[in-house]
Formats: sequence, C-alpha cells, structure tokens
Amino acid sequence: MGTGAAFPLPVKFSEMFLMEFNVDKCKVMHVGNTDASGTYYMEESELTDVTSENDLGVWISADMKCSKQCIYAFNKATRVLGMIKRTITLRTPG
Repeated sequence: MGTGAAFPLPVKFSEMFLMEFNVDKCKVMHVGNTDASGTYYMEESELTDVTSENDLGVWISADMKCSKQCIYAFNKATRVLGMIKRTITLRTPG
C-alpha cells in the first residue's frame, strides 16, 4: 500500500449505504503552504495530486487565487460577444 495516509471513512460510508464510490474520480489538493510530499490512498488506489480543479463551473486552485476563474469567465464572455457580433447585422431602412 505505501507510506501515505488513507481515507477509510468515505469508503465505509458508501458500503454501509450500498452506494458505489468511484475512486478514480477522487483527487487530492494541498491548500496553503503545507508540505505536499505526502501520498494518499483510497481502496488501495493512489489518489492523484492536483493544483487546480473545476467543480460546478468554479475553478479552485491550491493557492486560493481567483485568477484562473477570472480568465475562464473573461474567455467565455469574449466568445459570447464574438458570437453576437457575427450573427447580428445592422440593417438600414431602405
């Protein structure tokens, strides 16, 4: 298994209520100035370490800065404005 920490409680909860737990979708994010050298396991599978994650359309990063979320919102607004510009034409009475 390794020398890292394990998360047995979510697995036990899912087994108790007969719900499948998708370990492949689980990830670890170290927030703040903590030591990120630890390895974490769930059901004997090593969890991947990420620096940013998208959850419900909101980007969360390990440094807790909103720059990635702002860039995402700006790019989306620019795409929508570009679509409006391409599809709406000015018609002059004539």
